[in-house]
Amino acid sequence: MDTMRTRLCSFWRGLVLGPVFLLLLACEKEELPVKPYDRGDAEEMVIPIGVDYSDQVWFDLGTKSIVATNEKLSWDFAFDCRDSLHYIYLNTSLAMMAAPTGQTEFDAPIDEASLRFRPDHSSGSLDSLALGTWWRTEEVFVLDLGFRLNGNIRGKRKVQFFLEGDVLRFVIADLDGSNRQEGQLEKQSGYGKVAYSLRDASPVQIEPGEDDYDLVFTQYTYAFYNPYTPYLVTGVLNNPRLQGSAEINHKPFDEVSLEDAMAVEMRDSLDLIGYDWKVYDFDQGSYTIFSDKVYIVRDHEGFYYKLHFLDFYNEQGERGYPSLRIQQL
Repeated sequence: MDTMRTRLCSFWRGLVLGPVFLLLLACEKEELPVKPYDRGDAEEMVIPIGVDYSDQVWFDLGTKSIVATNEKLSWDFAFDCRDSLHYIYLNTSLAMMAAPTGQTEFDAPIDEASLRFRPDHSSGSLDSLALGTWWRTEEVFVLDLGFRLNGNIRGKRKVQFFLEGDVLRFVIADLDGSNRQEGQLEKQSGYGKVAYSLRDASPVQIEPGEDDYDLVFTQYTYAFYNPYTPYLVTGVLNNPRLQGSAEINHKPFDEVSLEDAMAVEMRDSLDLIGYDWKVYDFDQGSYTIFSDKVYIVRDHEGFYYKLHFLDFYNEQGERGYPSLRIQQL
């Protein structure tokens, strides 16, 4: 009897629910087509670094616009604003370098002949910074301040850094102890670095907000090997916040697709675009551009862009005005 009652209940439930289920299926809306995302056309840009490469130009790929420009001589070193990181970066656009002295007494004499200078590595690798993990020893360093725009040397100074919470304090002087100067830098939220100007004896906010730029067009120091030679080059460095960049040589710019960008291996070297999209022809006395080099950049939001260079001269024939084409993929 119980089995018969169960079968009858299932039968009537099927009669009731079946039409309702079919009605729901019949009323289900058709899928709506998704409007394709408009990536826009490729745009050409000219970046004014200057005939003497005097400026640093900060560029945003999303808006295809210059967001800031500063004279490269306007700062000397910068302090990392990220939580729990205490790295100090030299202004490599001036060919600045640093050498450890091995001593912690600021007023002790320095044996200049024993100093071994090196620059920050242009890849941005934190284990290849000239000042290294300075906070572990707080030793005295000697800074080679590099060159002025006219090529004259800026000289050397000794410096000692101290960490107090999120504040970087330091004392700096000429090697003989004269012209002593004290200063400090404090981490700023929303920025990758905050810089200090020895010329103005004050902090300066050179770098835009960490999410406000993708590339900086500038001179920087590149280390050649065999023999080891730090050398000033002019090119492009990435924002450390980028999700990577890559180079594609097997396809023309117009044919490079989003699929190509997603298939290529992305790297986090800050100097992947670098300087070698051009070469100097000593016979002609001018630069030649490798326009067949296509670069892929993935910004911090995950969008892909492709770019390639067209020229290094402006309409007046002045160097230091690279032009390039950019397109979002």
